[in-house]
Amino acid sequence: MLTGADISFCLCSPLSPADRDAIRQQQEELLLQGQQQREELQRSTPLPRAETPVIPAPSSGPCFTIRAITYSGATLLSAREQAKLSHPWLNQCLDMPRITQLVNSVSDWYLSRGYITSRAFLTEQDLSQGELQIVVLEGKLRQIRLENKTPLMLKMAFPGLEEKILNLRDIEQGMEQINRLRATPVQIDILPDNTPGWSVVNLTATPEFPLRATVSFDNSGQKSTGTGQLNGSLTGNNLFGLADQWFVSGGRSSDFATAWLC
Repeated sequence: MLTGADISFCLCSPLSPADRDAIRQQQEELLLQGQQQREELQRSTPLPRAETPVIPAPSSGPCFTIRAITYSGATLLSAREQAKLSHPWLNQCLDMPRITQLVNSVSDWYLSRGYITSRAFLTEQDLSQGELQIVVLEGKLRQIRLENKTPLMLKMAFPGLEEKILNLRDIEQGMEQINRLRATPVQIDILPDNTPGWSVVNLTATPEFPLRATVSFDNSGQKSTGTGQLNGSLTGNNLFGLADQWFVSGGRSSDFATAWLC
């Protein structure tokens, strides 16, 4: 890398104006080349990236320097997750809009993981000591009903969900199990329970006959057994109230060869 150029000349005769111009031009070219090399080296060397700090928003009313954030009722938030949520806000002067933003980020953590009835909120507290307490209400599931009834089928489709923290993804898995037995999907409503923080899941379903029969005919058979194939099936859904499904099928060729499968 060139940082400059020192050029000396030993001449026995005085320099002409043309020679001086040529030497000056050569020096300028060497200096320019050195500058270009330095700039190219800077562009090719990545600079270390510092962590982006939380930029304080314009103040809206009084703010409090928060040095500690505690979480009450957050049984699903591990110590690592709590530290991750708190870190961007510590040792900063927070006004109410920014504190609200922090509380919303905690609620978003629950929502993004399927805990749609859980939320974070604030209670009356003194922030002058630099400690902020966030309370989390983790919504729980009281009961799952089908048309306001509790058939045994629900126990099979939604095992162990009642009296636990409500997670929509767990409920969706149970609905998929029920819907595989039906032509029309069930609909879901999440209703508040009499106890604050608890919910009731009520499913509604269009009445359907539990038996379904199908008959088909095609010419995909072999010549030795008859090309014409007559097939039939009978499906029984939830016959014993256990989210069960029964299936019987039979086939008959044009040469009256029969086969039965259960």
